[in-house]
Amino acid sequence: MKPMLLTSSEEIPTGDEWIFETKYDGYRAILQWNEETPTIISRNNRDITFLFPELIDFCRSNYNNVQPFLPLTLDGEIVFLENNYRSNFSVVQSRGKMRSKQSIALASERFPCNFIAFDLILFEGKKIDTLPL
Repeated sequence: MKPMLLTSSEEIPTGDEWIFETKYDGYRAILQWNEETPTIISRNNRDITFLFPELIDFCRSNYNNVQPFLPLTLDGEIVFLENNYRSNFSVVQSRGKMRSKQSIALASERFPCNFIAFDLILFEGKKIDTLPL
């Protein structure tokens, strides 16, 4: 499953049916959560779960709350937040190049990333990506 991509426009949409979200700069990813441990898939269809253990730890610690809604699939962005409105892509980019478990573990403590969900694609095992917002 590929994440939805932005659509460029020369004009700002008008009307009550339009909303906006903050644009964070990070790694676009799909979080697939079927069991206690979810999987994180990049927009290039690579499994990048191992690169962000802090996200997996967060999910595992919240498994009991989320379990009734599984399987669940979220489309979102992995970001390093400097504040609520600003992300730092260079941190995420450097995290994405790491391969040693020790480097990844250290980076996850020093530069913890967040998963910002944009869209709920699968809920309780049912596709809902065609439903209105």
